[in-house]
Amino acid sequence: MGTSTPGRPSSTLSTPSPDHPLGADAPSRDFVGLAILGMACGVASGTAIIAIVLWVVRSLLVGAPASDSPNLDSAAAKILLFGTGAGMLFAATVCWRILNPLNSTYRQGGLSLVTAFAALVVSLVAVPVDLLMGRWGLLGLAALMGVAAFGLRRRARTALQNA
Repeated sequence: MGTSTPGRPSSTLSTPSPDHPLGADAPSRDFVGLAILGMACGVASGTAIIAIVLWVVRSLLVGAPASDSPNLDSAAAKILLFGTGAGMLFAATVCWRILNPLNSTYRQGGLSLVTAFAALVVSLVAVPVDLLMGRWGLLGLAALMGVAAFGLRRRARTALQNA
């Protein structure tokens, strides 16, 4: 299928296989690894932003009296709502930028949208982190996700060079 060096599998397709279902339209490069790394980097980046937003909200609420009903006009509520959306948007943007070599708006958009919602879901890990370690645990989570995003970005660059 592709050329490979001993001990290292090939990640590129030099020429499409004649029995490939797409025939001559088959891609000449394999971007699956890049797509997975791009989505993972976006999720980690978005989770880091959302964890920072949650830390800010929890910091604003320190010493505040308990309330029976949420006050959506408060600064904490506005930061939470807009900050969570900003984290999701950041996750999608990071994924979009990493997947830029795909040259397919459809694929970039679809994977970026999935990444944005995945960042929201993964950020739910902040609830037990906050309960077990307090609001400083949220900063630790943000730092951990930031380091993970940085490492995944570096691996994505390597995957792009090898694709």
